[in-house]
Parts: sequence; structure tokens; C-alpha cells
Amino acid sequence: MNDQVSAPKIYAHRGFWWPDHTQNSKDAISRASKVGADGVEVDLRMTLDGELVLCHDKTFKRMEIANTSLAMIWGVSQESRLDVPLIDEALATYDGLINLEIKRDSRARVAEAVSRLAQTMKGPYWERRIEDSAILFSSFDLETLNELGQILPGIPRYLLLDRADSTRRGVREALRLGCEGINIHHLRATPFALSLCRENALNVGLWTLDDPIRAGGFCYPSVSNIITNRVDLLVKGL
Repeated sequence: MNDQVSAPKIYAHRGFWWPDHTQNSKDAISRASKVGADGVEVDLRMTLDGELVLCHDKTFKRMEIANTSLAMIWGVSQESRLDVPLIDEALATYDGLINLEIKRDSRARVAEAVSRLAQTMKGPYWERRIEDSAILFSSFDLETLNELGQILPGIPRYLLLDRADSTRRGVREALRLGCEGINIHHLRATPFALSLCRENALNVGLWTLDDPIRAGGFCYPSVSNIITNRVDLLVKGL
């Protein structure tokens, strides 16, 4: 962990979609750079036929993504391809930092999803981004993080914690899995929580913090990044 005091990196939550862009879309991702975000945090899911797409919700137009083919998802409307883009199409020209949140899936599909992601990471674009240390993975799912560590060991992993999760337990699990950090809700980022992470050499990402005044108080060595909907406010406030 870097001990030098500096402002945290600012990640646009699902791209800079606020107030009128589609979340996780190529336009929202591109817009994040234009307003000064260091990176984007986007949500990764796998369709029934093994395609990797960006979408936060488990369902799209009442169709469960894990149980629906990409053709069926895109066949709903002309906008569907923009609403649920392939990972490569959405990020192909993006040159900022990327936090890929791997969404929870069934136990039977975790290994396949990580394997598909590993194949994707062999592409020229992703190889360059990995070489530049521009990629990190995050997930609430311990099994997913374990698989990522085994198959893609060179890419940093952050354990995501819900607001109700114990920071102490999260730190133990992150260390057991060999993670580089944890992502916690900004309201759980107490002095105790930050000290605990620092003592265990874990970086901290905060989600989802939109208040620039509060964000300005987190320029500590252990806080590596802040995920926000309001990139426009935070890049001015830090």
C-alpha cells in the first residue's frame, strides 16, 4: 500500500451517466473522461450463451440476463444494444482506469464467467490496460474473487462490502483471498475501519459518495479511490 498522502482516484459510478445518460453505456463511459474522472466503475454480467455484457441489474426488460441469450436481449429494441453493451464494445476506446465489478452469479456459472473474462483479457486492448495497471476487479462474491485470483493473479482484486457487512470480517476475508483492498460504503468509512485496513496493508475504495465536502476528508493513504455518481462535483472538490 502506498503511504504517500494524495487525493483518491475518482471513479465514475457506471460511467458518468447522471442525469440523462444510460448507465454502463459507451457514452456514459466516454463522458466520464471528458469531465475529469480518473476511471469508471462498471458492472459485468454473463448472458446465457456466455457473452460478457455491462449491466447493473440482474434483469433487463423482465428477462434475467443469466438465463437469456444476447440475441434475445438485443432483439427487444434498437436501444437494447446500447443499454446492455458487450464489454469490448463499451470500453474499446476508453483509456482511463477501470474497476470491473463482477456481479453475483450462480455457483455453477462462476468458473465459466471468470474463464470467459480471462479469454477477453488476452485481447490487445486489455493486455495494454493490464500492462498499464489500469484494471482492478471487485465483487461481493467470495468465490468469484477466489477464481479471479487463481486465473488472473496479476490483476488487483477488491472485496465489496454491503453497508451491513462487518469491516473486521471483510478485512479477514480480503486477506484470506489475497485481495489488495476492499470497497466499503462511505458511511462505514469510520476512523476505526480505515485504521484497520491500513494496519493490514489494504487499500480502500469508497462507494457511492456524491458529496464533495465529505469526499475532501478522505485524502488518506488508505483511501485509494472514491466511486461517485457526481464526477462533476468531486473532481472540483478534491
